[in-house]
Amino acid sequence: MKVLLIHPPLTGEERYGKFQEVGSYLPPLGICYIAAILEKNGIQAKIIDSLGEKLSIDRICEITRGYDPDYIGITMASIAYHNSVELAKAFKKEIDHVPIIVGGPHVSIFQERALDCQYFDFGVLGEGEITFLELIKSISKRDDLGRVKGILYRKNNKVLKTAPRPFINNLDELPFPARHFLPPLQTYKTTAMVYKRLPVTSMISSRGCPYKCIFCNRIFGRHYRFNSAEYVVEEMEMLVKDYGIKEITFYEDDFTVNRTRVLEICDLIKGKGLDVTWSCLANINSLTPEMLVAMKEAGCWLISIGIESGDEEVLKFIKKNLSLEKVKQITKWADKIGMQMRGYFIIGHPIDTRERIKRTVDFAKSLPLHTVNFCLQYLVPGSELYQIAPKYGETNYDFRMITGHSSGNGLPFVPYGLTEEYIFHAQKRAYREFYLRPAQLLRMIKAIDSWNDCKKYLSMFKTFVRISF
Repeated sequence: MKVLLIHPPLTGEERYGKFQEVGSYLPPLGICYIAAILEKNGIQAKIIDSLGEKLSIDRICEITRGYDPDYIGITMASIAYHNSVELAKAFKKEIDHVPIIVGGPHVSIFQERALDCQYFDFGVLGEGEITFLELIKSISKRDDLGRVKGILYRKNNKVLKTAPRPFINNLDELPFPARHFLPPLQTYKTTAMVYKRLPVTSMISSRGCPYKCIFCNRIFGRHYRFNSAEYVVEEMEMLVKDYGIKEITFYEDDFTVNRTRVLEICDLIKGKGLDVTWSCLANINSLTPEMLVAMKEAGCWLISIGIESGDEEVLKFIKKNLSLEKVKQITKWADKIGMQMRGYFIIGHPIDTRERIKRTVDFAKSLPLHTVNFCLQYLVPGSELYQIAPKYGETNYDFRMITGHSSGNGLPFVPYGLTEEYIFHAQKRAYREFYLRPAQLLRMIKAIDSWNDCKKYLSMFKTFVRISF
């Protein structure tokens, strides 16, 4: 049995707009986990990362014909929906006999509606590792598909959904992602603001988010599940030794929810003497002085935090459960020990006004942040905001608009009382006000300690000029 797993085509402009030069282009670890499960069960697998390799649909079809798979799996975020449809349509013209199985966030959110597209034969809901394996085995044996949990399938011209599959509680049971099916890891990069050394790659060490922010969809549920410290550091060690990786980005909702695990990871990294720097995303409420020191000593140099707004009423509305005083305290602690902090903010919240946006920018400027991201509000399918947005502003639900980095061709959401023109202007002004301060320029210059840093800042400067004026 041969399986082809595909990360569908999506250009940097489609994904990041004006930020495409400094956007993150990381390995598609989701299908790498599925490929690892297939390989473990004696099934031949191949991955096509159309985004990473910048492949056209014609080229993907050419590679597919040469591989001659028995099954095709496509992972699909909503922003890539239209491209995925075109890819599946092309497949059906040439290899109509091969079942096309779709999965990923879009399918999990829209459920039966995901198979409205006639070119998709089956859908995988939620975590796909075990479900995908069971599905292709059942199809091959002509078993009753209704017994496979967590899938969508067609019967008598109707789309049916089976019982949900429970989330995987023990993530250590999963093999490491099958990165050996990908192009060289040097092909990939994260955004220039969040790495120090090359080559850099990403890891996922937890699933689920316990928080309630209205703009997120929590595809993996609210129950926080995580790999053990031993599993995490073993994977880090493998990446360093087998792939020559110098830096790792933990690309997950919150690396620091379980403080005991974080401290154990730091102890193991130091104990093994791993020569690797790393960064992560964290909720400000999880961080403590003890944790910051331990992370810094273990090679962590950057923590990205979602602050979202500098206005208390906005934070309450979006259910951020965040104290601005706590943000000040934590960023001050981090700055004191030399830990860089990157702040994420959103412009255009449902109850944002000109005054509240100004308050957000002023708050960002008051913090010792190394870099910032002023993202424009967009509507994530499956989020609470996706449902309530029409009550608070003008909406555009086109899947291609699911990006906080618009190219200037319209916005997915504009709060009542504001205009698209004003929001675009506010974003430009926010970047200028934050970065064009002598204290901020000095902070960034002091952080330069390699030629690679110089190249990074040059790339960032080019993007800054393009998006800020």
